[in-house]
Amino acid sequence: MSGARLTAEQLTTLGQALGDAVSYRSEEIQDGSCPDCGGGLCESHAWESARLDAYLELAEALGMQL
Repeated sequence: MSGARLTAEQLTTLGQALGDAVSYRSEEIQDGSCPDCGGGLCESHAWESARLDAYLELAEALGMQL
């Protein structure tokens, strides 16, 4: 299977979607601590943090600045 090739418009849309996802996930965690549970990250917010990292890694791999 060959790699997908996105048009410039599709890359722009993907960048916007990743930016939205990063903003959403960033609201859930602040400074590496759980806003609801206090201190550290609970399991749910640790998952949010992992998703945030994955979105940022993908954007970087695609050469996008969010």
